[in-house]
Amino acid sequence: MEVGVGADGRRKRRLRARDRRAAAGRVRRVAVDRRLLERRADRAETRGGRVAAAAAVRRSGYAMTVTAVRAPEKGRVGIERVELPSTEPHQLRVRVAMSAVSPGTERASILGLENTSNVFPMKLGYSAVGTVEEVGSAVPGDAFAIGDRVACFTLAHAEVGTVAAEYSLRAPESVDDRHAALTSIGQIAMQAVRKARIELGEAVAIFGLGPIGLTALALARLSGAAPVIAIDREPARLQVARRMGADLLVNTNDKEWRESVLGATNGNGAAAVIESTGFPEPVRLAMSAAARYGRVVLLGSTRAEATINPYTDIHRPGLTIIGAHVMAVPKHESRAGFWTWQDDARCYLDLVGRGRLDLSPIMEEPVAGADAGVVYARILEWDPTILVPFLRWGA
Repeated sequence: MEVGVGADGRRKRRLRARDRRAAAGRVRRVAVDRRLLERRADRAETRGGRVAAAAAVRRSGYAMTVTAVRAPEKGRVGIERVELPSTEPHQLRVRVAMSAVSPGTERASILGLENTSNVFPMKLGYSAVGTVEEVGSAVPGDAFAIGDRVACFTLAHAEVGTVAAEYSLRAPESVDDRHAALTSIGQIAMQAVRKARIELGEAVAIFGLGPIGLTALALARLSGAAPVIAIDREPARLQVARRMGADLLVNTNDKEWRESVLGATNGNGAAAVIESTGFPEPVRLAMSAAARYGRVVLLGSTRAEATINPYTDIHRPGLTIIGAHVMAVPKHESRAGFWTWQDDARCYLDLVGRGRLDLSPIMEEPVAGADAGVVYARILEWDPTILVPFLRWGA
């Protein structure tokens, strides 16, 4: 039997239908295709548009994917789309403009050499500059704002990444992108030069003229070292050291190399030696180049055991051996010879901004992040002329 419906019934039915349509609309909006949202983020032309698009992806319940450089397994490098983790309370979300490649460190990591994590897949890169897109809830309100240009440590090679606020610093407009992207490499060299306690007029020798060693050379000159002695076995790197102001070039392939050091230091040897090769054998050679009572700063992360005789190499000449790994710096408060990452990084940016530190001789022309494979082919083949390649991200 058919039951008739009165006015009240029809009204209730219309309301229920309207509610169903609204609910369906909400479901459709939540289920917006993930790729469409990412295309919108990629197409956004303004800083505000990119931030809004990223927020839309987060609200959809999907993780954003970004292009990044990864080592999927030992000995291999790939350009991949990876999921970007959500921003933790103490972190910043940064859209990377440029990242600096650290050839020695990254090659060792890719090949799984000794004293690397040897855990794959592996992020690559640690020194970059970009723009803040999101500020974590626990970051102090006056520390960073969306749109700030920041130099960062531990920010990997990728379009967008997350990084601890304590390893981020506003980069002044007076510092170009390449110098800003080098901030963490500059800080690594700077903390070693501080630990060397260089006095005006002291002879300083730099063993190993990769990007970090050459940066240490420039900072030793700024600290008053004289003469500054550049030591390597690669002629091309020695010539870069000459352009950066080295007073003496010494090639360790020359059997008389140590006599060259003694000749430039009144027969004494260098008051301070900064070893930055990352290889074990030069550690002992660095000690032999030091003056009696000299300081030897171990800046390079050696990838194998070094053989030394503690009595003849350290004890008898009265050497002071100083470890200078980048993580051996205080977290919260600087003191003489031991500055925090923030203070060293700020000093580096200030020196560059004032025109007192110029690292352009070690800079290569940037390449697009998507073309990073060309850079890593050179690194894995160990091209001795490679200095600091840069990866450019975004427009």
